[in-house]
This record gives sequence, C-alpha cells and structure tokens, in this order.
Amino acid sequence: MKSVKFLLLFLVVALASPAGTVFFEGFDENGAPIDDDTNGGSRIGNTQFYLSSGSIDLVGGSYYSQLCSAPASGYCIDTTGAGNQRGVIYAPITLGPGNYVLSFDLEAWYTTDITDANAVVQVDFGGVGGLIVPQSIQVVGGNTYAPISIPFTVASTVTDYLTFTDQGGTYPFAGAILDNVEIDTSSVPEPGSVVLFGVGALILLASKRARR
Repeated sequence: MKSVKFLLLFLVVALASPAGTVFFEGFDENGAPIDDDTNGGSRIGNTQFYLSSGSIDLVGGSYYSQLCSAPASGYCIDTTGAGNQRGVIYAPITLGPGNYVLSFDLEAWYTTDITDANAVVQVDFGGVGGLIVPQSIQVVGGNTYAPISIPFTVASTVTDYLTFTDQGGTYPFAGAILDNVEIDTSSVPEPGSVVLFGVGALILLASKRARR
C-alpha cells in the first residue's frame, strides 16, 4: 500500500513540476531609445537580439512611450524603423532536450490619431524544419497587446535562431510592437516519460507482491 501511495505522489509531483525561464528579453537594458538601421548583423543596443536586415526602433521612455504600455514595460521594439524599412531581428539561443513554450507580447504601431495601423509579423525558430513552424501573426493598433504562446519540443541540444520578420501592414511607417520575449520549460513533462515510468513501477510492484 505504501508503494502505491509513493507512486501516486511521484506522478502528482512530476505532473505539477514548475516551469522555468531559459530566455527572456524585455529590451530594457539600454535605458534609452535606439534608431537601428545599420547593416545586418549589428547588435540592438545591449539586448540579446541582432538586426538582420531593414531597420527597427527601440522605443520607450520619452520616445513613443505609449507604444510600450502594459503589459510591456520600459522599452520595446518597433519592427519598422528609419526610412520605412521593415526590420528582421534574431537572437541565437541554445536549448537542451525538453518541452518549451515561446511567448511574447505583440501589437501594431499606433498614436492617438492613428489606431488602425495593422501589422503582420512572422516568427520562426530555425526556419523551415526548425524548432517551430514559421507562422505569420496579424495584430491591430489601438493600445492592445496580443499575448502569443507557441509550444515546441527540442529532441537534442541545439543552437538556433529565434527570428521576427516585419511583413508589412496598413502604413509603410508603422510596424509591429514587440516586447517580453520569453522561453520557458513546459510545466508538464513529456507524457510518454511519465507513462513509461508509471508502468515500470507498477510492474515492479506487482512482481514483488507475486514473490510474497
């Protein structure tokens, strides 16, 4: 009976394992806005992201502060920068085997006079055949962030590129607003692992009882 209780306790603990953050970028490391329209490969200030092509603006504080309203904080990325160039940004990330969730806050550029500046951003992790399927997300202006969550699985340790690509929108000067990019380990372990452990433990328990 004690063995059964122990097994049930293990399964409850395993299924309730807390998630852990393995990557986070809130774009607040600089403390000042940045207009980044340099050549591809340049690091965006002190953040973990790099500009691949086009241009972006790191906004916030006294510079378009309304774009970084809650749940954003401090500073955030405008994916269209100087010269109305649509930006592509990326961050190299190393992950071990396991289940993960990519999350970020996304909205479209807006002012009090312009609230219909829809924008489309493609997010991918490693491109076609990478860790997630590249997908385009459309967001609307009006001071409303869309919290995005994308689960994915890593089979073996890998270093890949998390990429956000501005694909256009209603106005050539208005991009998407990105903030709080985060990758967490999944709070639920791989079901197969838990099931296999449970079955193995039950077989062991049954064999012990049969020998009595």
